[in-house]
Amino acid sequence: MAKYQITAPDGANYEIEAPDSATEQEVLSYAQSQWQQPQQVEQPKKIDPTQGFKTTLQFGPLDTGVELPESVSVGLAGMGKRFRDIGTLGAAPAQSGDTQLMARPAATVGAIGADLATALAGGRALAGIGGAMGRAGAIPAAIGRSLAMPKTAIQAGLGGLGYGLATTQGDITDRATAGAFGLAGGMALPTLQAAGRVTKALVRPLTKTGQQKIAGEILQRFAGQNADDLMRAAQQAPELVPGSVPTLAEATGNQGIATLQAGLTTAEPTFANALAQRQAAQRAARMASLQSIAGDDVARQAAIQARKQASAQAYAQVSKSSALADPARTVNLIDRIVQTNPANKALVTPLQQIRESLFEPYPLVERGSDAWSNLTATLGKRMSSSDSQAIRDARVVMDRIRKGSIDSAEALSQLKGITATSKTAQEAIESAKGFIKTPDFVLRQSPQHLKSAVDNIKTLMANQDNKTILRELQTVKKSLSHQISKVEPAYLQAEKAFAKGSIPINQMDIGQALANKLAPGLADFGATTRETAATYGAAMRNADELARKALGFKRAKIENVLTPDQMRSATGVAQDLARKAFSEDLARGLGSNTAKNLATKNLLRQVAGPLGLPESFAESQFLGPIVKPIDWVYGNMAGGAMDALSQSLLDPRIAQQAVAAASQGPGLLGRGYIAAQPWLSPALMTIPASFQSGQ
Repeated sequence: MAKYQITAPDGANYEIEAPDSATEQEVLSYAQSQWQQPQQVEQPKKIDPTQGFKTTLQFGPLDTGVELPESVSVGLAGMGKRFRDIGTLGAAPAQSGDTQLMARPAATVGAIGADLATALAGGRALAGIGGAMGRAGAIPAAIGRSLAMPKTAIQAGLGGLGYGLATTQGDITDRATAGAFGLAGGMALPTLQAAGRVTKALVRPLTKTGQQKIAGEILQRFAGQNADDLMRAAQQAPELVPGSVPTLAEATGNQGIATLQAGLTTAEPTFANALAQRQAAQRAARMASLQSIAGDDVARQAAIQARKQASAQAYAQVSKSSALADPARTVNLIDRIVQTNPANKALVTPLQQIRESLFEPYPLVERGSDAWSNLTATLGKRMSSSDSQAIRDARVVMDRIRKGSIDSAEALSQLKGITATSKTAQEAIESAKGFIKTPDFVLRQSPQHLKSAVDNIKTLMANQDNKTILRELQTVKKSLSHQISKVEPAYLQAEKAFAKGSIPINQMDIGQALANKLAPGLADFGATTRETAATYGAAMRNADELARKALGFKRAKIENVLTPDQMRSATGVAQDLARKAFSEDLARGLGSNTAKNLATKNLLRQVAGPLGLPESFAESQFLGPIVKPIDWVYGNMAGGAMDALSQSLLDPRIAQQAVAAASQGPGLLGRGYIAAQPWLSPALMTIPASFQSGQ
């Protein structure tokens, strides 16, 4: 084996053995193939915080390779540095470049984020501990609630003080400075909030929108949990009587709103006057609705005149008619009914009255006079002298009858000896005998007389309740009317015209009867604020009875007389009165009126307070002396909120707008503030500590 001395590229000397047959060149090539090149290890770049600083987006061990902006990288580095400091309560040893890193604004922002996250996490833990301890009774509930959520500037300031002391590194001076800044920062937001509330309260009552919101909040408070139902009821509440606008309490039937209305009536004279005017308008609308049915004297006289004109011509034709009707069929009908019901005096008596009205007296003296006139007229006709003498002899007998010197039997005996040869003379003498034989009562045959009988039947029917008697009377009436119409068709036309013309008069009678039920007796002697609502309600409950009394017709039914619109008007008045009475009953409720009115007034002050501030806020020790003088100076300028409330109580439509305004959330700026509010107080507390972290 041959040995060779080889110098490696790095300067090291090596001895290599090779077979004797190998050439020097082969040995050198072999050695070169066996040499290992050292790996180049990239040294980490030293980061200069004052120069470029970039990292990539990583998720645990996974590096996405996505390069982050320099400001984000610096911010994350500052956040990490601050978390390291907080972990050691400000005592973490400083590392190279910390001072330069924290000198950059982005790093300071990151540090503030770390402080904020830490403060929020601590606040949540404190809230959980305080709430649990309060619920468990380990400490008083009030203390537990205080630990859970600081509500005052002092509480928040103390939290900032403690946080600044605990999380700031450095000597006692540095920590005291951070604590002082934490105290100021913690108190800043609650103080600003209080100032904002005062400013808002000062401005809100001076704007229409603010006044509307105040009114809506009061309505929501008094409506209780039924605020949504309240508004739906207000929206759907109709005017039961045209012109009678319901108040909010009447429209909704809500006891809280009814109590508010009653309490405000006592507490606010202006509202009391406005409510009185509304109620007067309601009363006027209800009475006007009934008067639209009843009409006035002018309308009534016009209706009577119209009915008379519509039927007068036809009735006049009946009165002047010389035709002779035959009521014998009607008489026979009456006789049959009486024979069938002899024991029914309630039926027999009126039928006998009708039968008698169909006859008229025809005494013998009158019959003799009519016969004498008939014989005298016959003498003017051509006949023989013997026949003329016979007529004269018969006339002498009739003259004795009309003078009452003989009776019918003597007259008939004297007429037996008188004879005539001509047909004319014979008929005249027989007619005279017929007058003598006629009964003392005869049927009326004049259409005018029969019409009077029909009118009597109508009167009997109007005062009759018995259905059987009404049926029989109606049958007799139809029979007699038929007999009149057979000889004088104008009678049927007259009856139809009269019935049609009576409809508006009957409606007026019922309308006036209803109006009388609503208006008390004192209304006839001057203005009154009262209505006899209970009397009207009872009348509508027995509406048919009222119609019967108003029309004098016992079969009358109010629905058959009034039109559907008139019935709705009459019923609407009753419903409107019932709605008003229900609201008043709700306002009375339980307890004395004095106590309820005081409670309502106190609740109003708590909700609205001076200038719209809650009473507990506006009358606090600190702000009360400021707010009260301002409230006094504002005076009537801020009274618009009460006006808005009054209008809302008087008009459901305005109430809907007020509640909708109160239900609206804050605007875009306000929503942003609310969203940031949980972060602001911790941030204000921790900013001083963040600026100290680079020391």
